[in-house]
Amino acid sequence: MITDIDGIALGNPVSQNSYQGSVFTDEGPWSDGTAMELQKDHGLCSKHFSNDIFTSQCSLGGLIPHYTKDMNKLIYEPASSDAALNGQILQAMSKYGADSSAKKFITRISEKRRKICATHTQYIFSWGGTTTQRGEGWNDRFKGHGALKVYLANANLITGIKLIDRLAREQDRKSITMLASLRRQGKRWSDYYQHLSQDLQYAPASTARMLDCAVPSVGSFYMSALSCLYQLCNLV
Repeated sequence: MITDIDGIALGNPVSQNSYQGSVFTDEGPWSDGTAMELQKDHGLCSKHFSNDIFTSQCSLGGLIPHYTKDMNKLIYEPASSDAALNGQILQAMSKYGADSSAKKFITRISEKRRKICATHTQYIFSWGGTTTQRGEGWNDRFKGHGALKVYLANANLITGIKLIDRLAREQDRKSITMLASLRRQGKRWSDYYQHLSQDLQYAPASTARMLDCAVPSVGSFYMSALSCLYQLCNLV
C-alpha cells in the first residue's frame, strides 16, 4: 500500500491501493494487450477518437451541427452515471442511427465508453490529460523536420540510436535548468504539479484512481528507448 508520493500524503484508501497507474493510447489491435501486460488502467486518446466525428457525419445534411455537438457531449461531458450515459447513447442512435456511418461511430462509443467517455475516464487520474499528446511530441522530435527528416529517411539504426541519445541529453539539461530555477525559488516542484498533487490528495474515494505519479525523469524514458534500440541492434 502506497501512503505517500513525493512527500504528499495519501489519506484516501482507494488512492493507496490504486498505484498501478494509467496509460492513454491510440486505438489499435496492440493497445488493449499492451495496457494489460503493463497492468495499467487504460484509456484511449480522446483527440484521435473524436476526429472520427467529422468522417462519420458526411451524409447527415442539416443534422451535422447537432450530431457534432451530441457526439462531443458523449465523449467529453461526464454524465451522472453509466445508466445516464447509456440513455444518451440510445437517444443518439435513435436520432442519427439511420445513417450507417453515424450508427457505426455511435456503436464504437458505446463499446469503448469505459476508455473514451469522460463519464468513466474522469475516474482515471491522468494529470489532466486524456490524449497521447506527450507521446506525439516525442515522435515529432524524433522524426525531425526539413533537412533532418530527409537525412533520417536514409539513415541506419546506429544514427537513430545517436539521435535518441542526443535528445535525451538535451532534455536532461532542460530539466536540470528548470529544477535549478524552482530550487532558487524554494520550491520542490512546479505550481502546476503542486496543484494536481493537492487535487489527488483530497480527492473523494469515488474519483481517486490515479496516474502512476512516481514518474521517472524524461531523460530516463528516452534512455529506456535507447536501451531497446541497442538490444535490437545486437539482434541485427
